[in-house]
Amino acid sequence: MGERWQTMAEYARRQGITREAVRQAVTAGRLETNGKVGRACRVRGVLDHARNHVAGRDSGYLAEARLEKLRADIEVQRQKLEINERERRKEIGEIMLEEYHKAFAPMRARIVEMRLGAAKLAMLRKMAEEAAQAFDAAVRRRLGA
Repeated sequence: MGERWQTMAEYARRQGITREAVRQAVTAGRLETNGKVGRACRVRGVLDHARNHVAGRDSGYLAEARLEKLRADIEVQRQKLEINERERRKEIGEIMLEEYHKAFAPMRARIVEMRLGAAKLAMLRKMAEEAAQAFDAAVRRRLGA
């Protein structure tokens, strides 16, 4: 390969380099041409050292770019996980509070049946509200809401 006359584009494709690299090699005299210009120009020969130099530089650059993209993807996934975790905690907290209120609703009816006096009923109501607020605050704090 490389010993027959080829267009610059064909040569670049086969060597894995850019057409600009082929033009620079021709200008520098590292590649033989048929002496014509434009579309009629053909090149012949092997440009291994140029290919290795360009491919090495490009592959290093591409590898670094791929690595940077992977790092960015990892960061995006980490942020998504954090958001999902916060949403899950919030949902669990809301479910717990809803169930708490449902569970203690029958207690309210029983207290009314006890026919407590206004003072004792007010004291009981205040104690229940304080306990409920403390519970709500503790759950929210523990769940990070």
